[in-house]
Amino acid sequence: MADINQKPITTNEYAYEEIKRRILDGTFAQGEKLQTQAIADELKISRTPVVVAINRLASEGYATSIPQQGVFARKFNYRSIHDILELRRMIELYSIDAIIEHIRFDKSPIQCLWEYANMYKELENGAPSYNRAMEIECLFHHAFIGLSENEEVLRVYKQSLCVEATYYMYRMANMPLSQVVVEYREHANLVELLESGDSEQLRTLLDKHIHTPLSMLDWLAKTGRLVEA
Repeated sequence: MADINQKPITTNEYAYEEIKRRILDGTFAQGEKLQTQAIADELKISRTPVVVAINRLASEGYATSIPQQGVFARKFNYRSIHDILELRRMIELYSIDAIIEHIRFDKSPIQCLWEYANMYKELENGAPSYNRAMEIECLFHHAFIGLSENEEVLRVYKQSLCVEATYYMYRMANMPLSQVVVEYREHANLVELLESGDSEQLRTLLDKHIHTPLSMLDWLAKTGRLVEA
């Protein structure tokens, strides 16, 4: 039975979510032109919401708009992923002090982080999809940065695909997510340290947490497991 409180999805939202999913799961190859009419025909909707969705995805960093040529699914390679992960590292470490200051007298905002941290348990059982793992990771880290109450920092973090770049790397390397279960378990430790106000230990663990995919990126590149588009 449908949830009567659930808002019906609009055609614009449907187009946006569907095209975004296809970019993230590789249905649209990196650098592939997003053909509005072809996508509209496939989704069985008019061209207008597809155009709106593609423009939105370009503004959010999932696609690249080239004047006089069109909009293309974003390309990733070793350098772009490395740079994004370094940016992610800087933003998350920078946000720690502001987050701790904002929750000093009211720790209730941390509750959402506990909820997201508990979602990682489902990734330890079975074979999670890249998209589901990425969805949970985005929920956690976007909420973490959001606690800094700096909207511009959060906007840059999201638009740079700071979390998504990691999963592009995993997918490009055909790497089983079972290899990063230890990193999934670290999220509960991050929340505990945030709750205790231990900024130094939190900084140490968060630095390690983000350094892991950076090290993995280098290893995948050196061993030829990272196939660039």
